[in-house]
Amino acid sequence: MRKIAAAVAVLVIIMLSPYLGFPMAIKSANASLSEYSTVSDLPYAHVESSIAPTSVTSQVITIGSDNINVKQYIFNINGEEYIQLEVGLKTFTIPDHEPQASPSPDPPAGDYPVYKIITELYPVSKLIAGLEGLTSTDPMPKYTWDGVKFVQAPGNSTKWVKYDHPDNYDTYHPGETNSEYSLPGITRTIEHIPQSTIENAKVNNDIATVISALVGVALAALVIPEPTTKIVAGAAALIAAILTAANLIVRFWLNDVVQTELGDGWSYVWGEGSWWLFHWFWMSVGAWRDWGWCYVFLDNGSTSGTKTFTWVDCTYEWNGAICQNQIIYYYDENWNYLGERFRRVIIGWL
Repeated sequence: MRKIAAAVAVLVIIMLSPYLGFPMAIKSANASLSEYSTVSDLPYAHVESSIAPTSVTSQVITIGSDNINVKQYIFNINGEEYIQLEVGLKTFTIPDHEPQASPSPDPPAGDYPVYKIITELYPVSKLIAGLEGLTSTDPMPKYTWDGVKFVQAPGNSTKWVKYDHPDNYDTYHPGETNSEYSLPGITRTIEHIPQSTIENAKVNNDIATVISALVGVALAALVIPEPTTKIVAGAAALIAAILTAANLIVRFWLNDVVQTELGDGWSYVWGEGSWWLFHWFWMSVGAWRDWGWCYVFLDNGSTSGTKTFTWVDCTYEWNGAICQNQIIYYYDENWNYLGERFRRVIIGWL
């Protein structure tokens, strides 16, 4: 009854949200990375303007020292409510310039995210799933998903399965609920979350502990050494917004979404990619396996000090030399625009 009541609470709160009418439905997470050849084509930029939300709400979530604005979009599609969430923690502006097409394209003028997370559409009814009755007396129901064998909820009469997850009863590391390991899927890396990581997060009432571990897997694939604290904060803010709307606590997400009936958990990472200074990846977790969250962030190379970018205004020949007119843009460590200067340089000879 508690879960049914919570689900009703989510629906009631969402349907009472004010109508603002922003079209923001993200493209499928299964899109080919070859589509993302320019900044304007990065995953977060794919929207379907034909779908308009029935409501949009915004709230500020405080994570550590960050006050993060979370937008929540609700869509009605064929009579079912879908949710989408978005955070944009910081943007920086590239002023007008003449972008060079090759050999390495420069992004056009505009506002770009330093960090951004946007989710796919997801049925509201699946945010808080009720427990299914155990009706099967057959062997444990299993199936293959992304090339990995899964056990299927609700299990059978002897073993209850909270949500569908890789088969670590018989196939993958049986009994190793506190081990760290990965399962290579066809399109996804499936990461096992040790039971101790989840239990420690419960004790400390800390979502970020789990998220940091999950994000670290994706950043390792992108050859980025440290989990980015802003990305972790953004993901924590999205989860906190969901829990706030449903009047639920952190323990609910850890216990009912992340943790399996065995006490451990699972995450799924795919679609890692990079272009220019931008990196992105997709991730989902636990019972929300089919709800992709796209993380986009800027690799600034340094966390402090003045940052500079050089744009090519034009390339030309002069007295046997290949010359460029360049504009150097300056930003402070918080990505605020400081100014620019012009220079002419020789880049080669004919």
